[in-house]
Amino acid sequence: MKNIQIKTTTIDIRKKIKHKRITCLSKIKVCVLPFEEDSYLWQKPINVVRQQRNLIEEFSEQFLRKIEQNRIDDFFENLNQMNQSITFYIGRVIEGYEKKTKIDLKDVFLENFLENRSIIVKLDLSQLSEFSLFPGQVVVLKGSNPTGNEIIVFEIWSDFSFFNSISKNLRILNNTKSQIKHSLIIQIGCGPFYYSDLFGFEQALFFHEFFYKSKKIKPDVIILCGPFLDETNELIENCSFVYQDEWIKFLRKLKDCILRLKLENTSFFFIPSIRDLHHRPSFPQPPFNTIGTPNNWYFISNPSFFTIESLVFAVSSFDSLFFIRERGFFQGNSNNLVLDLPSHLVQQKSFLPIYPILNESIDWSAQHNFKFPLMPDILIIPSCLTCFARQIQGKTIYINPGKLSLRKCRGTFAWLQISAAFKKGLQVDIEYI
Repeated sequence: MKNIQIKTTTIDIRKKIKHKRITCLSKIKVCVLPFEEDSYLWQKPINVVRQQRNLIEEFSEQFLRKIEQNRIDDFFENLNQMNQSITFYIGRVIEGYEKKTKIDLKDVFLENFLENRSIIVKLDLSQLSEFSLFPGQVVVLKGSNPTGNEIIVFEIWSDFSFFNSISKNLRILNNTKSQIKHSLIIQIGCGPFYYSDLFGFEQALFFHEFFYKSKKIKPDVIILCGPFLDETNELIENCSFVYQDEWIKFLRKLKDCILRLKLENTSFFFIPSIRDLHHRPSFPQPPFNTIGTPNNWYFISNPSFFTIESLVFAVSSFDSLFFIRERGFFQGNSNNLVLDLPSHLVQQKSFLPIYPILNESIDWSAQHNFKFPLMPDILIIPSCLTCFARQIQGKTIYINPGKLSLRKCRGTFAWLQISAAFKKGLQVDIEYI
């Protein structure tokens, strides 16, 4: 398998922390996944079959290592091979061609690749009491195929997460401030930042309230996810300048606001959205192209990895959880359905494990940019689903901070308090504006 090349920039930030927070020297390492800046998705040959085949091969090798099995070539049975005995199969889940919006219990198939052709076999899931499936998901099945046309499934494995996690085993503490001595505070706000029928930095009421909260909690880092110039805004077409100039104007006024609130020592991370009119509209996205901004402003890609105080952050503004919820089929305990969705991203090691997605601009030729190059400690993906924070499989902490504006309603934001000693844990608060 070809390794992902990651461009790394390391910056030292020396900061005096007031009150109960100690003086710290933090290294922020910004990892930007590679992009072909001069090439767009319609200019590149898209070989999704090859990418999917490579992914299945990678996951099959990892599964065999997990069970300490050396027979790589003949361990998994061909999908269409008649077999009365119980054996193992691997492939990706696909939906029936007649169903376009949601997987149906009787319309689930498994696909794998043999040389230059695709093999597709229907799945019989009637023997399972619970499962969670969606198109594009790579799974290992235990079952039999007595006719060669349908696999009777008895067990499903879908967890291909890394064996050796670098996480610090952080846990989400109860909302009691006395339990934790802060050494790092991170605030997260996601667009849109104003009502759908208002436009302009002065009209971004929730954005201003977000920063007045910042003045009170004095964060070390603020993470801002787009859209900043939202294409769904009703007044965006009536703006006075071209979109790029409106973006520069937005940043200039944001800088003035930060100086007025005395937040100039806070580090800022800016993540684009496919709904930003002044930027490339397809996922994944390169960083915003800006010049003349403060040294502690970091414009990173969507999705992106970076580290703060040796904690690994993974951030994306693309709401992949919504599409998994809409297109997936889930049987069993539905009480924790939304809370369990982030585990699919960790298990499949991808920001976008679902395939395909209709009516969205996705550059499927750049799927290597979807992959997790390492296991994150903290995963941040704003979603229109329920706002929550949860630890996934005892490893990664997922945070859905929500959005500052929900069309014409107030939204939410999140902030993290990370103790000086990582063993004491991490506190996540999600608040309404």
